[in-house]
Amino acid sequence: MKRIRLAVLFCFLLCTAALYGCSSAPAIEDRTWTLSIVQSETDGSIAACAPEKQMLYAGAKPLRLQCEASGGTYRITDPDSGEVWSGGYRVYSRTPADTIYTLDGNWDGEEKEYIASVGITTYYNQDAEYTLIVKGDAYSAYFTAPMEENG
Repeated sequence: MKRIRLAVLFCFLLCTAALYGCSSAPAIEDRTWTLSIVQSETDGSIAACAPEKQMLYAGAKPLRLQCEASGGTYRITDPDSGEVWSGGYRVYSRTPADTIYTLDGNWDGEEKEYIASVGITTYYNQDAEYTLIVKGDAYSAYFTAPMEENG
């Protein structure tokens, strides 16, 4: 379980996002991001998911993580264990549809730099949510935040 948590922190993936009619790019700041799923880069299986999604992903471990970012610093918290990981971030590029960041972190005894992307995912039924997708060597992690937050 701890390995999955560490993998989440190492994960950063470019996000495919659709943004219609908005003039500013979605941002990582001022939102409470909630982990949705952790997906294996090897075989595409769902290794972990938010507890409320377990019925959708047989065999996935329940994992509750939250991420918040402000002023160039992000913080990922496991409210169940109290574990906290943090680091710095900065904008790498920005378009009307997404913002890409570089993130720094030292979670496994080694300082590393990763890429993160924030966008908006619009579903078939036209529901939409902010999406933060992060990618690592072994896992990709998907965080979401409601559209009502900050815009």
